Amino acid sequence: MQYRLHSSPVTCLTITDDQLILGGSTFGNIAIADQTSGQKLGVLKSAYAPLAIRSLSFNTNSHMIFAGSSAGYAHCWDLRTLKPLWDPRVSPNVIYSVHHLPGDTATLAVGGIDGVLRLICQRTGDTIRSIIVDTNPPAESASRSRHQIEKKRVREVAPDAQVDNISPRLRPQITSLSVGMKKIVTTHGENYIRVLKFRPKKS
Repeated sequence: MQYRLHSSPVTCLTITDDQLILGGSTFGNIAIADQTSGQKLGVLKSAYAPLAIRSLSFNTNSHMIFAGSSAGYAHCWDLRTLKPLWDPRVSPNVIYSVHHLPGDTATLAVGGIDGVLRLICQRTGDTIRSIIVDTNPPAESASRSRHQIEKKRVREVAPDAQVDNISPRLRPQITSLSVGMKKIVTTHGENYIRVLKFRPKKS
């Protein structure tokens, strides 16, 4: 089967538990179609079209659709009403990946070309934390082999910080990310991945 979702190239896809196909386009819109028939059921429009939608994520619990655009905007729509809920510009560059822990309705992880991992509030779109690798030497290293593992600390980026002033070595672009229990895994278009582990705050 082959379905035509847009008149422009499709840039990303996701499928809901109700077997709906969501497809983002280079024109900045998201088409909603029935997976069985291919019938188009609706279109989610961005206020910043024609900025391309580069990443999609759907939250089954809240019925919210999250997206990242080519100009650094994060978007959220309610699938039940097809209405936009928020769309702040959280990054100065392309957002390549948005993801959240299944069942979590609080936090959304966002990453892209500027290499800063951002945690966003799913309800408001506000940025909670922005994280990069620390400049300090590795806290601990495994044996120097091709399977070398390095443990490094991270540090937060201030909300008003100029990302361009931070060395690119500390923030390689995030090409993909996935959220798990107390950790986030990121890829960077190189021969390694990063696993960021979160520890509960001490009381």
